[in-house]
Amino acid sequence: AAIIPNNGIYVFANSKWHSFNQSNGITDLDFISVHTFGSAVYFSNTSGFYKIENGKISPDLTYHYFGKKHLVLAMNTVRNNSQNTLWILTDNQIGYIERNKFVPVVDNLNHKYNQREKYFSLIPNYFNSIVWGSAIEINTYNKSTGIRGELTDDNGLIDDGSSDMFLDREQILWISSFRG
Repeated sequence: AAIIPNNGIYVFANSKWHSFNQSNGITDLDFISVHTFGSAVYFSNTSGFYKIENGKISPDLTYHYFGKKHLVLAMNTVRNNSQNTLWILTDNQIGYIERNKFVPVVDNLNHKYNQREKYFSLIPNYFNSIVWGSAIEINTYNKSTGIRGELTDDNGLIDDGSSDMFLDREQILWISSFRG
């Protein structure tokens, strides 16, 4: 799946690209995040959190999963014991979907969606820690100890924020920033 700003979401299925935009009912083209999970494509914009499955867009899932309005900033898939889990970073919490319910793990105290803070990333399985960040800062949370931390230029990074993060199969965390 791909987002084209101010145009829509494009999903490659059955050997061709399908577009989802205002003609399909997406009224807000200010997209924040998109993620493929199983046969569905989840996306968020400033109006809500949605799923595209079998060529159809769901109603807003925000209240279903979170009980109140949250902005979904980033998503990632973790594979454990042959089962995939969808992890979600919102403007207030980090957690995962289990049995069609959101299970919160830790509060997101630092990152809010605004014009200055963009490029959200979520790595929920870095050994026993969650790593999440934006263009402004990168945070960590150890799931065993509950200790929070930050990854900054004081820890050896070239910058305090990230433009993206990736965890490879050898469990090496790759962080890109605007300075390298």
